[in-house]
Amino acid sequence: MKYITKLINHILNLNNSKKKILIASFDILNLFFTLLITLLLLKESLIFNLRSYVILFTISIIIGVPLFIFTGQYITLTRYIGSQSFYRLIIRNTILTFLLFFISSIFFKFQIVLVFWILYFLILINTSIFFRVFVRDILSKIEDNINIKKEKVVIYGATKNCIQIVYLLKNAHLYEILSIIDEDKEFFKRSLDNIPINSISYIKSNKNKIDKILIAKDKFNSENKIKLINKLNKFKIPIFLIPSISESIISTEKTNNLVPISIEDLLARDYIPPKEELVGPSITGEIVCVTGAGGSIGSELCRKIISLSPKQLIIIDNNEHSLYEIDKELNQINISQVKVYPILLNCIDETKLESIFNKFPINSFFHAAAYKHVHMIEENPLSGIQNNIFSTLSICKLGAKYKINSIVLISSDKAVRPTNVMGATKRISELIFQVFSKDYPLTKFSIVRFGNVLGSSGSVVPLFKEQIAKGGPITITHPEVIRYFMTIEEAALLVIQSNLISNSGDVLLLDMGKPIKIIDLAKNLIRLNGLTIKDKNNKDGDIEIKIIGLKDGEKLYEELLIDFKAIETKHPLIFKAREKSLSSEKLYKTLDEVKTMIENNQEKKVLLKLISILPEWQVSESIKNILKS
Repeated sequence: MKYITKLINHILNLNNSKKKILIASFDILNLFFTLLITLLLLKESLIFNLRSYVILFTISIIIGVPLFIFTGQYITLTRYIGSQSFYRLIIRNTILTFLLFFISSIFFKFQIVLVFWILYFLILINTSIFFRVFVRDILSKIEDNINIKKEKVVIYGATKNCIQIVYLLKNAHLYEILSIIDEDKEFFKRSLDNIPINSISYIKSNKNKIDKILIAKDKFNSENKIKLINKLNKFKIPIFLIPSISESIISTEKTNNLVPISIEDLLARDYIPPKEELVGPSITGEIVCVTGAGGSIGSELCRKIISLSPKQLIIIDNNEHSLYEIDKELNQINISQVKVYPILLNCIDETKLESIFNKFPINSFFHAAAYKHVHMIEENPLSGIQNNIFSTLSICKLGAKYKINSIVLISSDKAVRPTNVMGATKRISELIFQVFSKDYPLTKFSIVRFGNVLGSSGSVVPLFKEQIAKGGPITITHPEVIRYFMTIEEAALLVIQSNLISNSGDVLLLDMGKPIKIIDLAKNLIRLNGLTIKDKNNKDGDIEIKIIGLKDGEKLYEELLIDFKAIETKHPLIFKAREKSLSSEKLYKTLDEVKTMIENNQEKKVLLKLISILPEWQVSESIKNILKS
């Protein structure tokens, strides 16, 4: 066997020309023996001599080899030959048989019975196909033996794409498919390409043999995915999605390109496609500006906006690297050749900001720039207040002065009855927008308020993934902490659609779905990685969940409404609220005083002044300590 393997490896390493000569040599031998076998089988009913045999064989070579060459018989890679190649092989051999019959009858006057040609054709087809199937399977077996150790997997879902999935996974030589799992009893005790179809109990009985569970993507829909993952998670085996057949399952380098089940798959609700009448009109052909363009929400807004073909897109950020990265990405996906202007700027610099309003007749403005990390702003309140509040004030002043069509503030659920400085700055930013909406009716000032965005820089998910990668523990502030979650893509699309739904001064709320316990989120992430939770009931588990206590200024749960009243809009996931606001005089006077205090580094006075206009602000211990000093 060792010498056979060595010989086959030597053949595999031949150049293409030599491989083609080898296959052509077989075809010549096949033509020789097919003719001989046919004559031997029909020797009783045929009068045939050696001269006739030599002539017929010579004609078959002269016709057959050029026919095979010019019709592409030697282009196909034998180890990957499939049904289409076999059909073409049958057609070529049919043509060859007919030409042999025609030439031998017309030019050489051979009187050969019809049964000879039928038998000749059948033998030729069978030997040609058998040889190629045999070579394909031998090469595949050899490749399997010299390959890396294969992972043992089961596929969940006997779907219409399953046969293609099985073929592609087998062809990758990376996996040994133990079974196909389905819950439809109609499939039980049947097989697909010699792979048995079993119920889910097969996984339970063989879980120590299985390295991965692969789920066919058309079995993983919004209706059943959470239920399905919970069912499979109990086996403590890593779970992956198999991309659809239209996607690339295995790259040309044969690396593993299966898709891990993401936490987004479990938390995202049913997908509601954007309404076309709400997406394009405020963007297509318009000049659009996005602040905080390098951040999580800002960058996704930019991606969605550029796909809608604005006339120009101005992207602003005060972080050079983030701005560089999003500018580079936008120019790579810029199919419509939209002109993108990257501007490195902090929006509190009103003079430089005005130069942008002066240069570009902006139509739509999305203000996503803000310091968002609660703990960092709690430790540095003046920086957070100056950046978040006064960037908003500068934009509103200039938007009103230059009469742009609309400005949208990206706010946060932390603005509702805030317990930290970040939430307080967002609520004051909302109040600024509400005042400007009353004082400057020619520009629409609207606010979009939503909760946590999965994968954003402030999200717990990247932190949990990092902690899992290091072997734990996962740190959670409190077992009862609850948060709303939304994907970045959905949030960005809803923000764009909100722009056309809103009236000036509206607070628009995005339906965040059901709130999620952070501890449940952590447990799901551990299980999705094929790991177990380490606790008092399972001391040999992989990852521990450690409760470290609420951070200063952190809430157990977030809210989206202050007054508990929301109005439905034409979009099922967007709601509208009208909330209390301040008088223009009081707000402007307070902000002027706060600006002077910040310039004089009067931290305590700044906080007291803001608390005076936000009586609902439940200040944290760290802020209380500043006020006591």
